[in-house]
Amino acid sequence: MLSTEKYEFDPSYRGQTGSSIGVSTVGFRSNKYNTNEWHENNYAKYHQTFSDRDASEKQRWQATRTENETLALSQQTQALSTKKLQQRLHDINFWKFELNRMIEDVRNETDLLVAQKKRLTNSLDGTEAPLHIATECLANRDRRYGEDRVVDGVEVGLLKEVEIINNTLKAIADNENKIDMLRASIRAKEAPLKVSQTRLNDRRARPGIESCHDPTQDHLVGEVYQLSQSVDNLTRELREAESNLKKLRDDHQMLVKEIEMKKNSLYIDQQKSMAVRMRYPSVQRLLGYNA
Repeated sequence: MLSTEKYEFDPSYRGQTGSSIGVSTVGFRSNKYNTNEWHENNYAKYHQTFSDRDASEKQRWQATRTENETLALSQQTQALSTKKLQQRLHDINFWKFELNRMIEDVRNETDLLVAQKKRLTNSLDGTEAPLHIATECLANRDRRYGEDRVVDGVEVGLLKEVEIINNTLKAIADNENKIDMLRASIRAKEAPLKVSQTRLNDRRARPGIESCHDPTQDHLVGEVYQLSQSVDNLTRELREAESNLKKLRDDHQMLVKEIEMKKNSLYIDQQKSMAVRMRYPSVQRLLGYNA
């Protein structure tokens, strides 16, 4: 049997919507959209998608550009580092050659000094005999007595001979010491000179505008010039000292020859002339008392 209950019409009723039928309504308005809103929504999503795709393409292009730039920069930096290493290797090989050459020069100089020292020792040993002879002659002449104890030309010559020999030996020793000091001073200047030259050479390798003429460059150039002048002056002094030493050695040899000549003269006077004078007739014979 049908119910006779009446239902009144409710104009605000819109049917079952939202969570009552199991669909989430979060982010959606309750009213329905019209067609324009639907198109605008689709266009907005299309525009957003296009913008995101364009940004992605730009990002990929920027990433590729950055990759190429970093690759070029890395290759340039690596090439520059390789060039620097090659220059450094060249410098090391150059200074290695220079050091080996310097070591060889020092070794040859040392051998020459040893030979000169041996020669000088022999020369000094040879000088002792003439000096001893002159001193002994003076001592023997001091044994004279009476009127014969006189300062004559022979004694003056002997005293002068001893003085000259002593002065020559002292001058030779002083010059040799001076030569050793000059050589040591020259060797001491070589290390700072090489340091300054290396610094100048390294500064010439500066790239681009960094390779400029600045106060540091002026100071290094001045330092190299000053050290070079010092080495040149010391070398000139060394040459003059060696020349003077050669003259003194020549004087020494001349004195040795002079002493040998005087020894020969004394030998002639004492052994030859005196032997002949021993056969001189006596006074009795000259007066005719003896046959």
